[in-house]
Formats: sequence, structure tokens, C-alpha cells
Amino acid sequence: MLYKYLSSWNKYREKCTNLNITLKRVNRTNWQYDKKKLALGYYTDAHSLRPYKKNKHQIDRFMCDLGLKPPKIPPTHVSTIKKITAQKNVRKKSFFKRKLFTSYIKRENE
Repeated sequence: MLYKYLSSWNKYREKCTNLNITLKRVNRTNWQYDKKKLALGYYTDAHSLRPYKKNKHQIDRFMCDLGLKPPKIPPTHVSTIKKITAQKNVRKKSFFKRKLFTSYIKRENE
């Protein structure tokens, strides 16, 4: 659709250049590639698999085949996150308990 409107523009020929590039892409819908072609620079793009955690092994292997080092991503510390969240909830609850207790004492003294 964009090409249709762009080519109908009256200044298309003087302002635009068609590079005739076809994408030679490693796409996540069909994650297949030839290591020899990869080494020769045949592929122009890679649309990576998602999510990284689930496909880590395949993505890291692809990066190694490119001659890159895969990133060192630490594992998610779910238990630590749960502890922090629990501590925050306890603080909130204790704050409200103190607030309620203080208001109760004030009412008793009035």
C-alpha cells in the first residue's frame, strides 16, 4: 500500500531510489539458517525468536555462529522478588494497624 501511494507521488522518480534489495532474513516463524551462508554474510536480517528465556539455547547458538558472545543474563530471582513484595505488604498492613490503633486510642481518650 505504501509503495502504491509513494509511486503515485509526482516527485517519486526524482526523490526516491529503488535499491532492489530482497531481504534474506532468518525469520522467527521459520528459524532455519545455513551456517556457511551466515559466515559469508548472505543473510541481511534476523527476526529473533521470542521470548528469549524460552528460546535461549537457539538464539545463543545463532549468536555464536555469527561470532558473537551471547549476553550473560542472570536468572530471575523470583523468590527474592516475592520476599520484597511480602515485606512491602507487611509494612503496609502494620502501618494501617498502627493508624487504626492510634485512632482507636484517640477516640477512647476523648
